Amino acid sequence: MGQEPEAEERRQAFAGFRVTGSLLDGAAPDVIFMHCLPAHRGQEVAADVIDSPRSVVFAQARNRRYTEKALFAEAERRRQAGWMLVEEAPHGYRRAVASPAPLEIVEEPTIRALVDAGVVVIAVGGGGVPVVRRDGRIEGIEAVGDKEFASALLAMHLRVDVFAMSTDVDRMYLNFAHPDARGLGQVTADELRRFAADGHFPAGTMGPKVEAALQFIAAGGAEVIVTSPERLVAAIEGHDEGTRVVNAARAARRRGRALASTVLG
Repeated sequence: MGQEPEAEERRQAFAGFRVTGSLLDGAAPDVIFMHCLPAHRGQEVAADVIDSPRSVVFAQARNRRYTEKALFAEAERRRQAGWMLVEEAPHGYRRAVASPAPLEIVEEPTIRALVDAGVVVIAVGGGGVPVVRRDGRIEGIEAVGDKEFASALLAMHLRVDVFAMSTDVDRMYLNFAHPDARGLGQVTADELRRFAADGHFPAGTMGPKVEAALQFIAAGGAEVIVTSPERLVAAIEGHDEGTRVVNAARAARRRGRALASTVLG
């Protein structure tokens, strides 16, 4: 409605491209006609084509109906099961599940033994597989483990001095992605907490790393390093790389062993 002149211009412009019976007669004997519908008979396609035996338009439409019914049935099943779907433009929708704070690392005794033996251990990848203890058994649950918090918990339990997180930027920033962005070098936990309260670290980006860093420092850790993978080794060795969150009470102490957590975010 309201675009009648434009519609008439298009009809005239595309009149020569109409699919007609004579056009199909010039094709292979087994030619078929398909259309996604809705179709304008007499305009884009002749009526004797869309209704002819060479047309599979309505057979295909019936097939599509069954697919749509299956999609609706599955959506209803998920709704009744309590699934929560959230939009993630432009990709569509994804299922949202809980991300509970980790309470323990099931494999911690093994990890501890390997670390004490000088082995480089790769653990809690992606936050690990969330499980719960029920009736003396370990069972998987529908949840997502948070990689930052799982890594911080492991660092606290192993009582390492330095907890390092690598990410896709060289350091933490105030007013990130703005013209007045300012990188952070060395900060105390109190300073970082104030910056977080001012909204500098959104939940979907640097926020979890900031919270994990504060948890580690509050538990007695000496230092947290946040930097990019290519700067991580230099930062752990004490060079001026990345952001360092220091425990003011332990700032003067020489740091001991470190836990490097590759956290891509």
